[in-house]
Amino acid sequence: MVQSKSNTRMTPDPARRTGGGVSGFINDEVVSNAAFGALCAVSSMMPALTAPLARVAGRVASGREFTDRSDRVFTAPRRVHFREMEYALPLEQVPDAIGEVRALIERRGYRVSFPIEVRATAADDRMMSTAYGRETGYIAVHRYHRDRDHAYFRDVEDVMIGRGGRPHWGKMHTCDARQLRAVYPRFDEFCSIREELDPHRVFTNPHLATVLDEA
Repeated sequence: MVQSKSNTRMTPDPARRTGGGVSGFINDEVVSNAAFGALCAVSSMMPALTAPLARVAGRVASGREFTDRSDRVFTAPRRVHFREMEYALPLEQVPDAIGEVRALIERRGYRVSFPIEVRATAADDRMMSTAYGRETGYIAVHRYHRDRDHAYFRDVEDVMIGRGGRPHWGKMHTCDARQLRAVYPRFDEFCSIREELDPHRVFTNPHLATVLDEA
């Protein structure tokens, strides 16, 4: 099952048709949070029910269309706790990568209650951006926070790394500086600037020491 979401930039001061009210509360709080959280909790305790419960969740989620300020359109309450990994790939590789992940899930028998999220962006020129120099597609995988098996993330990460993927800087991954240098063309340039601006490493922590070659 696939669900799609699209956003359209409107002219200034368009007529608003908000996503709030009773229908918004039902969609955001009852369905997307309370009901989905309960389904994830049950799936965590009884993994055999994951697939049928996921199908129920997909059917219950309703489509809607609304017009509002960007801070209201792009934000929503997320009360179901989860872990997430997201990789950026060359856009043209996304369909094959999704197929590979799907085959992986079926082959390994993973029971995952969260959907896979896919999005796309244009190329940019930001030095350490995941979209630097290429049209980019993003594949994000999640696990409910009570699911303790990390093998799903490790296997998906192998797929993404094999395709030249760049990990989201703020989400789970296992890459170190050696791997990141290979996929970020201006990695060493960034490190040189960092050395100049922060030679005493005032702004650092153990994670940065790993991803920026200080471990």
